[in-house]
Amino acid sequence: MEKFSQNMGMPGKKEKKEPLVSWEDFAKEVFFETDRAGGHGGQNVNKTETAARARFSVTDTSLLTPAQKLLLINKKRNGHSVVKASGDIIIRNVDSASQKTNKEKAARILYEQLIKWLTPLPERKKTKEPAWVKALKEREKKARSQKKKERSSGHNERL
Repeated sequence: MEKFSQNMGMPGKKEKKEPLVSWEDFAKEVFFETDRAGGHGGQNVNKTETAARARFSVTDTSLLTPAQKLLLINKKRNGHSVVKASGDIIIRNVDSASQKTNKEKAARILYEQLIKWLTPLPERKKTKEPAWVKALKEREKKARSQKKKERSSGHNERL
């Protein structure tokens, strides 16, 4: 595995808050693997390793708290855990014919996903129920009540 080069720079998004994990610290803990991209392209695709996989070890990192590690380990996307059985998050990129570009993009995607998964969602503000909804619920409630009254009065007459 190859170590991440820090001269790749910060991803494009500018955040006002301090991120949960800094790009510089994250860059030190990302490892890369390369392989052949496959697909269209003939012999060149078959013999050059342009696909890049960025690998971040959730279980071995010192950047995350135990609670954050547990959050990531339990995180699911499309029904599958985002953390592999090995304890790693892996992002593969084959968009470019350049290995360097694929590595940069895979690292950027991995970093952005990590920040997204670790950022708690804001609490939703409860909105006021519209008047028409209240009126509809009340009409339905009165109709149910009336049905029950009719059932109970009919039952008493039979006895």
